[in-house]
Order: sequence, then structure tokens, then C-alpha cells
Amino acid sequence: EESNPSATYYPTGSLEIITADPSLAIIDLQLAWKFNIYAQEPMSRREIYINAGTGSVVFEDNLIHHADSTGTANTGYSGTQTIITDYTGSQFRLRESGRGNGVQTFSLNNGTSYGAATDIFDNDNNWTSTSVDIFGTDAYWGTEMTYDYFFNNFGRNSIDNNGFTLRSYVHYGVNYANAFWDGQRMTYGDGPGGNAPFTALDIAGHEVTHGLTNFTSNLVYQGESGALNESFSDIFGASVEFEALGFGNGDWLMGEDLGFIIRNMADPNSQGDPDTYLGTNWTSTAIGAFDNGGVHINSGVQNFWYYLLVVGETGTNDNGDNFSVNGIGLADAGAIAYRNNIVYLSVNSNYADARYFAIESALDLFGPCSPQVINTANAWHAVGIGERFPDGVVANYTSNSVSGCVLPHTVQFSNYSYNGANYFWDFGDGGTSTAFEPSHTYTVAGTYDVSLLVTSPCGADTEIQLSYIEVGPGAPCEYTIGSNGSTTEIECTGVLFDNGGLAGDYQNSSNSTFIIAPPNTGSITLEFVSFDVQNGGSNCNTDYLEVFEGPNTNSPSLGKFCSTNPPPSVLNSQSGAVTLKFFSNGTISEDGFRIDWSCNAISEEPVADFSSNLLETCNGMVNFYDQSLNGTTSWSWDFGDGNTSTDQNPVHLYVTNGAYNVTLVSTNQFGSSTEVKPSFINVDRPIPPTGQNANICPGETAVLTASSAGFHRWYDVPFGGSYIQQGNSLTTPVIQSNTSYYVESIIPGNSLDGGAPNFFLGGNPILEEFPNTTPLYFDALNDFLLHSVRVYAQSSGDRTFVVSNSSGGTVATRTVNVQQGNYREVVLDINIPAGNGYRIYLAGSSDVIDLYYNTSGANFPYETPGLLSIYQSGGANGLSEYYFFYDWDVKEYCVSDRTELEASTSICLGIEEESNGSVFELYPNPSQDFVTATWSESLDVKQIIAYDLKGQIVQQTVITQHANSSEINASEFSKGVYLIELRTETGSQMKRLIIQ
Repeated sequence: EESNPSATYYPTGSLEIITADPSLAIIDLQLAWKFNIYAQEPMSRREIYINAGTGSVVFEDNLIHHADSTGTANTGYSGTQTIITDYTGSQFRLRESGRGNGVQTFSLNNGTSYGAATDIFDNDNNWTSTSVDIFGTDAYWGTEMTYDYFFNNFGRNSIDNNGFTLRSYVHYGVNYANAFWDGQRMTYGDGPGGNAPFTALDIAGHEVTHGLTNFTSNLVYQGESGALNESFSDIFGASVEFEALGFGNGDWLMGEDLGFIIRNMADPNSQGDPDTYLGTNWTSTAIGAFDNGGVHINSGVQNFWYYLLVVGETGTNDNGDNFSVNGIGLADAGAIAYRNNIVYLSVNSNYADARYFAIESALDLFGPCSPQVINTANAWHAVGIGERFPDGVVANYTSNSVSGCVLPHTVQFSNYSYNGANYFWDFGDGGTSTAFEPSHTYTVAGTYDVSLLVTSPCGADTEIQLSYIEVGPGAPCEYTIGSNGSTTEIECTGVLFDNGGLAGDYQNSSNSTFIIAPPNTGSITLEFVSFDVQNGGSNCNTDYLEVFEGPNTNSPSLGKFCSTNPPPSVLNSQSGAVTLKFFSNGTISEDGFRIDWSCNAISEEPVADFSSNLLETCNGMVNFYDQSLNGTTSWSWDFGDGNTSTDQNPVHLYVTNGAYNVTLVSTNQFGSSTEVKPSFINVDRPIPPTGQNANICPGETAVLTASSAGFHRWYDVPFGGSYIQQGNSLTTPVIQSNTSYYVESIIPGNSLDGGAPNFFLGGNPILEEFPNTTPLYFDALNDFLLHSVRVYAQSSGDRTFVVSNSSGGTVATRTVNVQQGNYREVVLDINIPAGNGYRIYLAGSSDVIDLYYNTSGANFPYETPGLLSIYQSGGANGLSEYYFFYDWDVKEYCVSDRTELEASTSICLGIEEESNGSVFELYPNPSQDFVTATWSESLDVKQIIAYDLKGQIVQQTVITQHANSSEINASEFSKGVYLIELRTETGSQMKRLIIQ
């Protein structure tokens, strides 16, 4: 339209100096890129200023100047209401710019493509449509009212407090009976039959509040945290309805305007939801359980808490506890719930957290012993969480550390007191503080009592913890188990916390080990001071801590523990080392654990025992693990093939096939113990390759060849090392002397299973219809062949499977036509070298996806001993989601002993070839048949010998009388290079001859 031949769809920027406040009330000059951007749908044109250093948006100037207009909407559910709309110059549409960066509503016209959405228009701003389009004004007005509720009551500028544009899309799909927030917008279906759209006022408030939670606590949508997420949306959906319509015109029902009730906040039981924590209608919160672990159902508990806090009630809960709550009204109850969600709660908060921080929120807003605080606590007691409000002050605290073996040692204290206003801390070393949550540094070794005195108009209370802090060189050191990897400690005493530390919950997506192995130790005592790890059934199939009797996870297990299968208070090992493995998936985390350990001196002779990573091997490599009891200080291994070791956990290579007895002698200062295991290791390696040596002259390269039933790897060392080439032949570098090379034969062995066996992992499998490159991550503990995987395919078509390494490089790509059906085998035949951090995934270019995967229920790692470990997916919840590739068929590579082949330079030793002008000549050279050799008459030549490049003699001529020439018949020679030796009594000379 500008008649500009240089116009482009790709805007270019210009550098300018701008302040974020265009009114210049605040001067904050920034260097920014200015872009003029036009968007066709949704239609807009803006000058956008981007900070040149940080990339953040500094300011947006709207270049399309419409006027916000006041209109009247005859809504579908809420009667006639006043709305603010946008006048384009000819029509009015459901947009406005006065609330934050705008409120906008579009129609999807019963489609599902947001890019195809259209504005909803009216000619006179009196919105009186009698079609289903009328319900678009419900979503629009409901969003305006939700913005007003949070702004008028809490000063919040939209859900992100930065003016987030609130976009709603109505008429989603055909007869779609739901509404949802997807991270950037609200979407509403038209309901069963298409005539009951999910756009009622409380539902609009509910969905917008999901966006608020997204930007604040971000409660994960699973289990208790997901139930809190749903409940906050119900709480503020109801609150918006009460405020917009007047308290007398609102109700505690969700979705009643649609013709049916979704939830009843005043009586959750009536809709099959619980009103008491773990009470009637409570459903499992386990990963993979129905309703994402009860996110909608179990929301009834906090819903009923909010109803009680607003209105008040007396009764008896499902636990048989009598309760009495005095209502504090909508405004105060809403303020407490709002502060709890945006200030205190976080991703994995549970109902216990919600209670504690709701009381904290009430204390912040209304002060100790206020009616708001009292009834907040009593309402939680009414729904089965916590006790009645305590009469008076309660002092309570914890800290991030209780022991420090190095001075100075700083401790951070956390205050969990109730009804306090003033605080006085005594740290036991003469130090004091009046801070709410102080930190204190101990500089003198000792054991210290800590006390906290709390006072307020409610009264006073003191909490004293005796011998609470121990510091100095004699105190146990504190450790935290890692989120991944392995740590070994050799201290005889210590305190071990989960990776959240003493005061925090443990981290999600953890998979790590902690090895306690003090020297000269007979046994180790573990005292479980505290233990709270997510419930996982009797098998602890979600989060767990497993303890092994020995220095690694190949040692015997002493137990796999979680909250449903807790450890004993004290656990004693019978060896001088223990290994603790901690695993957590990607969803719920709990308080974790504290373990105090101490070692016990060796007091009796050892009891020898051992294991290995395998009993049968086709490559000869075996890892042995000491499992001796009572403490061992030295080890003597006999592998049965004439080789020995004094390592505690040796690795041994068997060269010759056969069955081998293995013996371990364990020794300490009290004596020795011997364990013999007959025919313990069975070795069945492939037949080594055959080949021939090569003979060359110094300064040349050689070609060595091998043959066998498998493929070949070449080495320059007889054992170990890295291979230098693969294939049936090896071309050596230039060599000057005899050099040996070694070749082994490799063939795939028997099939072994890997990965999840199928998609029945405890949660419903999900169909992925769109391109999805989410990988599974795995380690190759040894070289193997990935023969095949199995998939569940909804349709037939080509899929492209990719394996890449840890640096992102492609190992192999296979495009396979997979037919529709369950449990389809996909043959890949990809060679995987030993290494870490591999990924397998579907290329984004795959013609179709239509494969099933699991969003929950995975139990990583999936291990094939000694070969493969699939340790997580690349999804948002990487330790609970499992993507696409089930029941791997992997084959260990069987490796032969190495055959030595030599590149020999012996045929040329001591022989020098004359340069041009030599007394020895060959002509013609190159030749095809006959060659004449000439030499100086001074030479007394006795023989002329022809060699091929393998050093074999192909012709020999004896010179019987003195001469200076001789004819060589090369007509039977094959094409190639030959060496012609002129031999005398005192030496020889050599020339190359080329036969064409």
C-alpha cells in the first residue's frame, strides 16, 4: 500500500533512547530497538521498544486509535449488564483497553484453530442477539468483572500484575463441554448440544484465576497441589459472582447456570466431593490416579474451608471432631486466600502448607489473636487439617542446620510460632536476637541450647530445645544428598539430609547415590531421625530411599523406603560401607529425611562374600563386587584363569572360553575368611579373526586384512585402549620398523529387554497427534545393538526415529513405515557405543505421529544390567512421563580375543636402493613382460631375486658366470609392485619394479 519495493514482512529496528514512562514523571532512559509491527489477526499495530541489552519490552505504543465505548449486553446467564467495547469507526466489538492491556473476546466459530478466530461485532453497542453468540458477552463481561475484583480489592493489574491482556475464545469445537486456561488464554466450549456454553460468570472467574495461579504460586496440576489450584479458582470464581451480582444474588454452586451443578462449595458431599481431608469421597492423590490424583474432587476440602470462613457454621466433620467457625465475611476471607496463593504457596504445596500459610496470611493482614486468625485456623480444623486455634501464643522454630564440624558455623532459624508479636532468641553462646527469623554464627566449639520467647497481647510462650546446636571439630559434619550423580564420604560420623536440607522439601526429579565408606570400619549404624517421602504403595513406586549393604547399588538391598513403607528407627549394616539411593519423580515432594550415621570398629574376623554384574559373558569383561561382612581391610581375588587382584571391587577380562571358579579371601586384623564359588563365571566369546601379516619397506604403509563371522575393530594395543578403525582391513600409518596391530571380532549376542514393557504404567496412555520431539534419555553402559522398540500407533505411516549423543550429534536416523496397531515392533538396528546422555526421539519431520505415551506412572530408571539405563524423559515431569518407545530389544556385543597381525619391514633391513645414476638399473620400468637388469662390471652378482609386497619370493635367478646383465621374465607376474634384489657375496641392492 506504501508503493515501497523494499517493504517486507520482517520488521527492521532502529536504535533509540526511550524512558519506560512516556509521561516523563519518572526518567529512566534506556537504549532500545524500536520495531513497527502490524498484526492482521488479532488486528493491531504497535511501536514496540525492546531494551538493547536485556531484550525486555520497555514500552508499547498502540498506533491504532479506537475509542472505548460503553455498551449494554443482554447476556445469556447474567441478564443485562454494562460492558466497555471498542468502536472501530463502523462497528463495536468485544475489546477494550481500559483494564490493563485490554480485555478481548473472540469466536472460534466451532473450530479449534486460534489463528482462525474472529471478532464478535455489534452495530449499535446494544448487544441483544438471540443466537448462541449472546454467550460471548458472558465470557467478556465475566472477564471484566474478574479483572475488577482483583484490581479493586488487591490493586492487582491483571493476572500477572503487569496488565496481561485477558483474551477469551468462545464456541470452541463442536459440543465441547468444558472450559480451560492453557497458559495464555481462556477457552470456552458450547456444552452438550451446543446450547449451554461454559461462559457463566463463576466459570469465567474460575478460568481467569487459573491464569493468576499460573503467574503466582504455579501450583502443579497433580494431587494435593492440583486440588488447591482448582479450589482457588472456585474460591475466586464464587467471590467474583458475589461481588458482581451482590451477595444476595450469588451462590456457592459452580456451573449451576448451565443447567447442572459441577461443585457445591457449601456442601461438597452432595456432588461426590469431600468436605474433610482424607474423609468421605476423598480420592487417591497418587500419580496416574483418576482426575490427575483428584484435582477436581479433592478441591472440595479447601472450598468448604472458604465457605465456612465467609459464612460460619457449627458441626461435626468426618473425623468426629466438633467444630465452630464464626464467619468473617467475603472481603476478609478473600484477602486471606489471595495472599496465601500469591505470597506463600509454591509449586508443590499441599493441604498442610495451605493451612499453615493461610494462618500466616491472616496474621500478616489482621494481627495476632484477631478474629480473622482464630477463624482461619478453626475453619481448617473443621475440614480435618490441624487443631483448633490455640489459646494464646505458641512458640515453635526450626533451623537449616543443627551440626557443624568447621568453625565458624552459621545457622539460619525459621520461625513457626503462632500469635506472636515480639520475639527474643537466646542462642546459648551468649548471642541473642529480636528478629523474626535470625541467623547466628557460632565461633566457639560446643553444644548449645536454643530458646525462643514469643510474646503478644495474646500472652507468651517459650520453646527451648536442649543441645540443639553442636559445632566444632568433634561435631558430626552435615551433608545433603545430591540431585544426581554419586558422592562418597569416609567420615565415621555425620548427618545426612535430603537435597532440600533440614528446613526444605526435597527436590523433584532426583536420582542420586550417597556412599558412606569409612576406612577400617566393621559396620555402620543409620538412625532415621525424621522421614517423610511421598506415599508410593508397598513397593514405593514413586519417590523412595533405598539402602544397600555395601559400596554400590549392586550390593544387597536392606530395604526400599517411603512413607507407606518407612524404615526402622535404627538400621545396622554388617559391612563397612552402605549406599543410599534417593529417587524422586517430577511431581510431589515432601519434607524428606534426616539420617545420623556412626561407624563401629572392626571387632571380629570377616565373612567373605562377593557378587558380579553377570554370570555369563560373551565379551569376557566382568565386574566383581565385594560383599564381605564385619569389615575387611585387604582382599585377595583369584579369578580361576591364573590371574589375581587385590582391589576391593576389581574388573577382570577373561580371554579364554570356559567355566571359572572364583575365590575371594577377605582379611582384617582378627583373621581371614575364604569364599569359593565353583563355575561362577561362564565365558563364551566368539572365535578370534584370522589374517595375514604384511611385509613392507621402512617408510611405507601396510594393509592388514582380517576375516571372521562378525565385524572387526582394530587396536594398537593387545588389551584395553580405544579402537583406531573398524572394518575388514586396516591401512597403517607410515611405519619405520616392525609394528604389531590387534583385531577383534564382534557379533551381536542374545536379545535382552529394556525400557518400560508396555504403556500400562498405572496412568491412562495419551495419544499424541502432533509433532513431538520429546526424547527418552539413556546411558549405554557398554556397546550394544538397539535392534528394535515397540510403539502403539493410532494410524499407519512413516515415522522418523533419531538417536543423538550427549553433544547433540546424530548417531543414526531411521525412517520406518509403522502400521496402525498396538505393540508394533519397529526394527532400527542402530549400533550404540558406550557413553552417557544419549537421546531417542521422533523427528519433527515425521509424516504422522499418532503414537501413545504416558504422562504419569513411569518408574525410572529402566535398566538392563551392565548394558543400558533409560533414566528419564525430556517432558516437563521427566521422571514420571514415558514417551513412545516401549519394550526395547537390545543385544550385547560379543567380543573375541584379539588376534595380533604384524606389519613387517624385515625384507628391507640393511638394503639400500640406489638413486638415479646407480650401478644397478632395470629397463623398461614399468614393464609388461621382459625386463633387463644391468649392473657395473665391478660387481660380482650371484643371484637376482624378485619379491612381491608380502615378502614372498616369486622368482629367483642364479648367475653362474661373471656378467653385467640378465633378463627377468616377468610375463607371469600379476600387475603390481615388486622388489628386485641384486645379491653379491658382500651385500645387495634393491630396486622397485612396476608391472602393468
